[in-house]
Amino acid sequence: MTPYEALVERFTSTRTPFRELSHAPAAAAADYHTIVGSRLAQQAKAIFLRRYRRDGGKDYLVCAVPGDRSADFEMLRGRVSASRLRLATPDELQRVTGCRFGELPPVGSIFGVELVLDERLLAEPELYFNAGRLDRSFIVEPAHLVALEQPIISPAESQQD
Repeated sequence: MTPYEALVERFTSTRTPFRELSHAPAAAAADYHTIVGSRLAQQAKAIFLRRYRRDGGKDYLVCAVPGDRSADFEMLRGRVSASRLRLATPDELQRVTGCRFGELPPVGSIFGVELVLDERLLAEPELYFNAGRLDRSFIVEPAHLVALEQPIISPAESQQD
């Protein structure tokens, strides 16, 4: 099953309301915002992270921040009980999620990983994000994404890009 198919299955099987958009391929936040007509702040930009736990374990996380922001790794480390965080490599992203750069949705459950959600995204009426491919997007109300994922909510401490 492709990431897109897994995402559609997850949303439909849980009856999570969403709208789907077909559009020209877009990976970068600035291109995406222009193509789909969203504001950068309502884009749930997903970042795949490698977590080194304080207990010695290692795993991955999906972190979603507004499209005009970047993740504050130092702040996140404490929030997710990590001794260290780093960006996952393109190979790790592909191996664990089946996604390439720009395709990752802010839905960790389809990959068996936790989601960390920047609290600023909760203030938006709708969130836009690539749906496991560069030419499809989902539009979801933040409350529905929270109900689906039960994410770790990250305080609005990240830096602007």
